[in-house]
Amino acid sequence: MDLSTFIVSVFCLIDDRINKERRIRRCGPTPKLSDAEVLTIEVVGEFLGIDTDKGIYCYFRRHYGEWFPALKGVHRTTFCCQAANLWAVKEVLWKHLLGQMCFDPEVSLIDSFPVPTCHFARAYRAVASWPKNRPSATTR
Repeated sequence: MDLSTFIVSVFCLIDDRINKERRIRRCGPTPKLSDAEVLTIEVVGEFLGIDTDKGIYCYFRRHYGEWFPALKGVHRTTFCCQAANLWAVKEVLWKHLLGQMCFDPEVSLIDSFPVPTCHFARAYRAVASWPKNRPSATTR
């Protein structure tokens, strides 16, 4: 599947599911970008490995501006705020997709991304203080 087909598929999946849910906004102005567009941009951006909001926004504005014409009229911070405010919709979508998947919980793991817990700040000191007669890891 090429990227264009993937973007259209993700948009259709998200848009269909959002339309089945209750109304998201109760008051206030209608945003320039639809919620389905914002969620599609986020999902596809993360799939492509773009980790920052700024990176996702700039990538889609540059490469898919004609697909999302309202994106050129929306500031990056407005896009990020709208995406952040859709956290409850993202959770509903995630639970819906999880319910559609067939997997064995005893052998399947679902994880979003690894979180670094610590880093080796003193590793160079520990290696330098090893005794000279101790065999190295490569000679074992």
